[in-house]
Amino acid sequence: MSKHVVLPDEREAKLKQIAAKHEITVAEAVGLLIEWAVEHEKVEPGIPGIEIRRDTNNVVIDFGVFRRTYSLEVAKAFSVALRWYARPKGTQFSDILDALSGSEIVGLSRRGTSVKVAGPNGAERTLAPSVARELATLIERSTAQLSL
Repeated sequence: MSKHVVLPDEREAKLKQIAAKHEITVAEAVGLLIEWAVEHEKVEPGIPGIEIRRDTNNVVIDFGVFRRTYSLEVAKAFSVALRWYARPKGTQFSDILDALSGSEIVGLSRRGTSVKVAGPNGAERTLAPSVARELATLIERSTAQLSL
């Protein structure tokens, strides 16, 4: 669900400059700032409302309204597919995503410029591209954790 944020005019202008320079939306420019903050340890990694945890040989992703459990191999593939779907439609892979990704198996599709994740119960969660990329990173970290 989108929210409105009130900014000083000068900050809005700067966000628009960042977005124009990188050929992205203002929302994606905010995503870049959040990615930077996580990368530089200014904020903890994580996505509010989504919990990712390693359960022995599985990765469990709790989206709040549904939960997906994947084997480590499928979780890795899911993270790759998330990154593919988070790319702009005009990229070279956009025409072959559905054919090669197995997206219907893991419940991925596009919703406009965003990524839709469908749960086994029919519930859905729509992710902005920057959120989908962050989720992919968190899943990759979870699959890399050593079993205790």
